[in-house]
Amino acid sequence: TVFLRLQRGGGAGALGPLPARQDLRWSPLIECRRDSLRRYLTGKGLPWREDASNEEPFTARNRWRKLLQAIREEAPLLDRHLWETHLQVRELHELAETGLRAEEGLHWRAVEGALWLAPGAWSEPELRGVLELAFRDLGWPREAAALRALAPWLRERLSGHDAAVTWGNFTLNLEPNGAYLHRTV
Repeated sequence: TVFLRLQRGGGAGALGPLPARQDLRWSPLIECRRDSLRRYLTGKGLPWREDASNEEPFTARNRWRKLLQAIREEAPLLDRHLWETHLQVRELHELAETGLRAEEGLHWRAVEGALWLAPGAWSEPELRGVLELAFRDLGWPREAAALRALAPWLRERLSGHDAAVTWGNFTLNLEPNGAYLHRTV
């Protein structure tokens, strides 16, 4: 899953763990490796069912599984270390989100299909974090590379004097009380 997310441009979010429950998908054994689960079932005399489609190379996930077999032989603790990395990334993400959410309403907010940003000095990491949260709130696409490119563009223009500027499908309108970022579809 990590590799699939990374290849799609998931950024640091690609390193977060899959939740044990997400909408209708429920994975209470998300931390269990397949071979550990099979050993447990064998020890208890319980059968399991193999999905033959998991061996077919028609999905990227199945192709990655084959590659990971060799990597796991070279690095047998890879899964344990990845899980610890998942947990650390989740904690850092929650900490950053808590701080940025505390500024919501005062320094930024998603409002009526736009992102409002208060006037003042913004760092690029702050802007990227706010963009991530606001885009999620607004239902806008959140590709990591696009947010990374948009943040410095915004930072430079937030202190500018042009009433309206565009970047790709975004328009930034500067007003006395702050700036509004709009997305055109």
